[in-house]
Amino acid sequence: MKRRTRAVSVALLAASLAGSSLLVSGCGSTNASTAATVGSEVITNAQLTDWAHGVLVATGKYPNSIDQNVTSNSLNLLIYLDLLDALAGATGVTASQGEIDAAGKSLLQAGATEEQITASAAQSGIAPNAVPAFLRANVLTPKIQKVLAPNATPEEQKQIFQQALVTTANQLGVTVNPRYGSWSPDTIKLGAPPSDLSIPPAD
Repeated sequence: MKRRTRAVSVALLAASLAGSSLLVSGCGSTNASTAATVGSEVITNAQLTDWAHGVLVATGKYPNSIDQNVTSNSLNLLIYLDLLDALAGATGVTASQGEIDAAGKSLLQAGATEEQITASAAQSGIAPNAVPAFLRANVLTPKIQKVLAPNATPEEQKQIFQQALVTTANQLGVTVNPRYGSWSPDTIKLGAPPSDLSIPPAD
């Protein structure tokens, strides 16, 4: 039954995405001002710059220093957020502002200060101004997992969720500016960037 649940969930997800206005055919290409695209959503160099600079500043590094890992990880996270939004839309899952606020309050009630939350997020590659987006992601993820596989174990739900993200990425189409590395549809992550990668120029 659990394997059947997984197959049906992914099949329904693919059908839902196929009817979505976000669906694109082929991989397409990116222009000079674009860092990546996820379906019809565009991640600009300016967005990537803002995120990467935020991480560098929050972690005590000079914002114009060359850090390939920060830039690559920042783009991975921006792509992930767009994929999660698409998956949430396909499964009919939403996150209210009240739920997002509650997620933040739970961290504060656990003893963490806002400064500690921001610092911890930055160490994980999350820019300070993106913390609310990741609180939202933390609300959406378990809800999506339950929709995709309501009778599965938590570990199975995580695996099915990961496969659903792969399906979402392949259905929508993800393109990445070559200066930031190559996109792997199987792992939904960027490969190694060129050796001369630095903080991208703003638009």
